Order: sequence, then structure tokens, then C-alpha cells
Amino acid sequence: MDKIIELIDRIADACYSDSRDIAKEEIGNLIDRLLSEDYINEDLIYLLNQINSALEANDYTTIADYLIYGLKAILLNKTVPESVFYSYSEIIPNVEEDIFYLQSFLEEELVLCLKNNDRVLRFNSLYSPTNEAEHLLKSISLKSYTPVVCVFGLGSGILVEKILERLSGDSILIIYEPDKKILEYCKNAASTPDSSYEERKVADRINRIIADERVKLYVENDHTTSFQVILESYIDYLGIAGFIHIINSGYAEAYSSSCLYYYRELEDFRVRLLANKNTELHFMEEYIDYSFRNVQLCKNLTLASELKKIIPENIPVIIVSAGPSLNKNIEELRKVKGHFFIIAVDTAVQTLLKRDIIPDLWVTIDPQKPLDFFKDERSYDIPCAFKSTANADILKKVKRVFLLDGERGYLELLIESLGIELASQYGSGGSVATTSFAFVYSLGMKNIILVGQDLAYFGDSSHADGVNDGADREVTFVEGIDGKQIKTRFDWLNYLKWFEHSVEMFNTNNLGITVIDATEGGAKIHGTKIMTLNEAIESYKNNDGKLPEFNFLNEVDKLPQLFDEQGYIKLREQHNKNVNRIHEIESDASDASKICDKLIAQIREGNASDIYIHKQNKKITQLRDKIEKSPIFYMINRYAQNFTQEKRVQLELKEDSIKNTRINLVEVLKLTFDSYVNAAKKIYETAKKYEKEI
Repeated sequence: MDKIIELIDRIADACYSDSRDIAKEEIGNLIDRLLSEDYINEDLIYLLNQINSALEANDYTTIADYLIYGLKAILLNKTVPESVFYSYSEIIPNVEEDIFYLQSFLEEELVLCLKNNDRVLRFNSLYSPTNEAEHLLKSISLKSYTPVVCVFGLGSGILVEKILERLSGDSILIIYEPDKKILEYCKNAASTPDSSYEERKVADRINRIIADERVKLYVENDHTTSFQVILESYIDYLGIAGFIHIINSGYAEAYSSSCLYYYRELEDFRVRLLANKNTELHFMEEYIDYSFRNVQLCKNLTLASELKKIIPENIPVIIVSAGPSLNKNIEELRKVKGHFFIIAVDTAVQTLLKRDIIPDLWVTIDPQKPLDFFKDERSYDIPCAFKSTANADILKKVKRVFLLDGERGYLELLIESLGIELASQYGSGGSVATTSFAFVYSLGMKNIILVGQDLAYFGDSSHADGVNDGADREVTFVEGIDGKQIKTRFDWLNYLKWFEHSVEMFNTNNLGITVIDATEGGAKIHGTKIMTLNEAIESYKNNDGKLPEFNFLNEVDKLPQLFDEQGYIKLREQHNKNVNRIHEIESDASDASKICDKLIAQIREGNASDIYIHKQNKKITQLRDKIEKSPIFYMINRYAQNFTQEKRVQLELKEDSIKNTRINLVEVLKLTFDSYVNAAKKIYETAKKYEKEI
């Protein structure tokens, strides 16, 4: 009997967690066991037939209900709800329209349902949505310190509420809701005078969830930003290691295409995040150096978001990348100088200048970008938009610089600490081309043309002018603009997917943004309009056959610099305070680590009462909050994360008894504070090294 009960629980867990293949296989095993051990009676045969009907309808939530509240209850001689013996067809109510509705089966909890195309989809268990949520959460490793949880589907909020009860105040819960109508229906469940108490509970629950600061809600087709931006904003390298995602009951069946998209977005984000992490780890010394050295740029700096004031949204923007196809149509760019807004990525600048084509602006983000790319001194006369960790030796020569304030690094946080409002963060994708694209979108531009965006090899060439960057990287094949397979690299493939996700978001949300791929070669970016550059230019001529007029250099002089002399002095003073605060952070982190040592010893010896643990946790929390307040903490945390991730993940994966789990939790905290101590020493040393330069 015990083995059969365990099997029923295992199948129910598989159904609730949407592990369909496992559930199907185990149902067959269950029937065999019931037959072989002679447990079959009339009621069980009836229920097994209903399970088969639910199986044919792919209704796995109902299968779990029949198992838990029917089969299991009968085998354990427990009371069986009368509605368990309704036939599968009887539990489908007579609703004529395709609508959402809330239905009660045990007159306790309301079940969210959708009648669609003559069938009913349920987003909860028929008998106990709360128990269903508990079952699902038992099957995953959800801990109070889990940094980020992502849920596909809000539903009536029961599962999400249970997740929030388990998470700490520092955790983040990202909800991807594929259907705005569900959200609106549940929010307004108590909008009529005759609303029941249970309906008011649903509405209150949804509104309470939305108001929770830990919750970040993304609604498909109702967002001006992409899901990738949400992920990038709240999941870092440590977060991805402890990241958990959950599919809410019924959603995979009701919204299968959206669910596949959700899975794809998560996987693409994970791959790109880890790739960027490896790059950052490799260049960590440069990241730290340039983050401090680039503070000096504030002497003549303008926020890049200010460009929105001078560039009309209908002016076409050309983003010139350095792919090998650039040589095919580079001369066409002469036609649009003074008409379109021309942005070049840093690697394309020299190719353009060789032909005396001057872009309006160029973009750089990489700390390792070689000075050789800027041998032509005219590069420094062209305005440059930069990320705060870009190569300081290049940037200090540029006469007019614009900070990409949709990013967040030490310089941006330093500026914000003076009360200056920066642009909203946007997902930059990891390359200079994707960053340029995200930046243009943040300016509100409606017409974007890509040139030189091959994301693939042309023969052996990786870049324009027959250049091969010599990178020894694994290759794969993708569809080219002509439908044939062409060779690419995996880092380019990640950027290709990023572009496609962004364009898909533009199109799905009807943002009125046109993206033209005028590369005339390379990988096909699905969702864009494929045209030659000449065709693209011709398409933007006015009725009189002329191109729109736009002289960027005349307009850019109208924008003031962010700081005058006194403003820069205040910025420098704040920076010096931040640097001096490093010693205090180091001391606080050391104190917190010592508290962790004592706490671990007391727990290990069995002398730690709940009151004692609570008091020590309170001290640790106070020290941590104090540490995290300073903008300089960004630098310390970034450095610490990169060199402790692997060990921290190993600690977090350990789980045994309650006692050992408590010790494990404190060990994770101690490792974090010890890494802050080591990082603080390194950051202070670097900051003092460049003190005079600032």
C-alpha cells in the first residue's frame, strides 16, 4: 500500500509541475500495480476512466485532483468529496462564450477557469488550489534566500502568494503573465455590488501581489520594454546560479506558444549572461581601473539621454557596424549625411574615415578596445557615446562625450547620488552594436536601419576590409538573408537572438518602430525588413523626392554639459567621500563575518536558541544594509561576485538537516562578507592610484 501511495503522490507532483512525460509513464505503472495487487473495485475503475478522459484532454491538473482526492482517499479509507465522482464532462460548466470565470467546487476556494473553443481550461486544482500550490513548491528547491524566482502565469495568485510567503525581503519574484485579460479579470473580481466574499479575496490577493515591492510583473503585449530587460535588471551572475522558474498550473496548456517563448527567453538570457560574465571576469582589472578613471570625463560630459531633445523621432537612424558586408554599400552613406542620424560602432569608425565618411556619433563600451582602432585623429573630433567602463585612454582624447546613462555602473550611481535623474535602464545585449540599438530605442526613434550587421563570416573575414579578428571560437551555422546556411560564431548567435527578441517585442506591442536590415549580407535577423541600403534610403524620401534635413552637429551644440566647474567639484568631493567610505565598508564586513563565525559555532554546539539566532541575524542585517548604501558598494560587490560565485553556489546547493541547513545559510553569508573585505582592499588601492587623475 505504501508504495502505491508514494506512486500516486509522485504522479500528482509531476502533474502539478507539468512534467507530462513522467506523469504518463507513471500512470501506466500505477494501473499495473493496482491490478497486480488486487486493489481494483468499482469506484477505482470509474476514477481511472475519468483520469483517462482528462489525459486525452491534456488536463493534468484534473488528473492530479482525481489521484489525490479520489484514488488516494479511497485507498486510505478517507472521505472522498462528492464532486470527485462527477464525470469529466460534468465538471465542464455550460458557458456559451469564451470567457474567464471563477468557480467553486468545494465551496471553499474559487478555481480560475477559461472556456475556450468548446473546452474548459483550469488554472487551479478543482478541490484545493492551496494544496496544489503546496505540492508544487515541495517539488522544487525554493529556499528563503533564493535570489530570484520567475513564474509563468499569475492566475488567481494562489501559487504566487505561497511563493512570496517563503521568500525573504531581499528576493525578487518576476511574473510573466501571457494574458492581460486574466490580470484584469482577477483584479476586478470584486467590482460588482453582489461580489462574493471569495471573489473579494481573489481581487485583494492580486492587488496585494502587484503592490509587493519584490514583485516585477511583465505582461505580454502590454509593455514598452522587453522581457530581456526585466531579466537583465534583476538577475546577475550569482542570481542565475540560484535562479528558479515555475510554470503556474494550467498555463502551459492554455498558452503553449507563449510558454515556449518564455522558455526561449530564459535560456537565451542565461547563455548571454554567462558569456558576458566570462568577458567581465577576464577584464575585471580594466573594469575597475576605467570605472574610476572615467570620472574625470564629467568635466565635459553630457548624458546621452539628452540627445532625445534634439533628434526628431521620425528621422531615420543608421547604425553602422563593422561586418564584412559594410564594404558593399559604405559609399551609399554619403547620400544621407545631413539627412539621417548616423551612428557608428567603434570598430567601424576607421573604415568610414578611410573613405572620408564622418558619422554623427560613435559608440564604445569595451575596456579592451585597442587604441590602434583610432589612429586617425579625426576620430576624437566626432562625438562619442560611451559606457562608463570603456577604455579611458581612448575617451580622454574625445572632445565631446555622452554617457550612456541607461546603463548602471559606478559613474552612473555617483551622478545619481547628487540627485541627478538618469534614463531608465535598458537591456544592452552585451555588444557595442546591441548597445547602440538599445540606446536608439531609448531615444524613441521610430526608423532604424542596420548596416554592416553581418553577425556572420564572409569567407574568412569577420569584419570589413577583409579583416579577421583571429578569434579562435567555436562556429555554427545560421540562415543568411538569402535563405542559405552561413557560418557564424556562438557569441554572434547570442547577439542575433537578442536583435530578434527586440524586434519581436517592437512588432508584438505595436510600437510603430520599423527596423530595416540593409546589411546586404550576413545572418538573417527575423522580423526586420530586408532591403538594400539604397532601397532603404529611397523609401524615406519626401513627396518632393528629397530626403529630410537633419544636421546633427548644428543641433548637438545646443545641449549643455552636465556639470559646470562648481558642479564637477561637488562630484569629485562625493567621489572622495565614497573612496574614504571603503575602509568603513571593509570594517563593517569584517565585523559581520565575525558574527557569522560565532553564530556557526553556537549552532554547531547546539547552543543557539531561536531568539539568539534572531538577534545575531538582526545585527548582520543592519551591517549589510549599512554596507550597501554607498555607490562604491557597486564596485566592491561586482569584484566580489566574480571571484566567489563558484564557491557560493556549492554552499547554497548543500542541504541536509535543519541544523546543517542553518549552518549552511550562515556560511554563505560569511563567504559574502569575507569577499567584501578582500574586494574593498583591491578597490581602495585602485581608487587611490588614480586619485590625482580625477
